[in-house]
Amino acid sequence: MFEFFHDIALNDPFKRTEDEYGNEYIETNPRQTALEIIIKQFPQHPQTLPLLRDKAENDPDEQVREFAQQKLAQLEK
Repeated sequence: MFEFFHDIALNDPFKRTEDEYGNEYIETNPRQTALEIIIKQFPQHPQTLPLLRDKAENDPDEQVREFAQQKLAQLEK
């Protein structure tokens, strides 16, 4: 199952959509959901921290980057 969620966290093409006024719709990013599951179900997996580091720096969605940064800080204590 780790590989399934890892693939989603890395490769899902989700992009937030905006209304005609430039406001983002409230949407759940599948990459963030996959990260949440990985953190909860696979915290000790050797690829969890590297994945979080990558998402914290490189995810195209600012909300996912912020989420990954917060979780990374908690896990690296």
